[in-house]
Amino acid sequence: MKIIIGALFLMIALGTQAQKATSGLLFCSEVNEQFQPLNAISEITLKDKQASILYYYWNETAFGTSGFTYKTFTVDKKGKETLSGTISQTVQPGWRMVKQNALFTTAGTYRVKIYNAENTELGVATLNVK
Repeated sequence: MKIIIGALFLMIALGTQAQKATSGLLFCSEVNEQFQPLNAISEITLKDKQASILYYYWNETAFGTSGFTYKTFTVDKKGKETLSGTISQTVQPGWRMVKQNALFTTAGTYRVKIYNAENTELGVATLNVK
């Protein structure tokens, strides 16, 4: 009985810890005055052959880096990624949240990866453009 209770406690503790994200990359349509993302989305529709979106990256603590690179990949039906664009952004090391405008002109599935100035991957998000 003690083993089962101990195992259950460990599973709950690990599950709770795994659910609390300390950073994240997402897509949204705008950011409010408190710099919080509004209307988080995973899908957009082209209007007049284009769609504008914000990449929003946040971290629980200061970034500690001077810049980010967003690499956008097209993803084919087999899951193969092909680099289709790169955006560089200068940031202050003390910042904890940042946004970046992006424009899509072709329908498809895209995977965006964010890297710090040291080229460490920090986050990944997938966007469907229709």
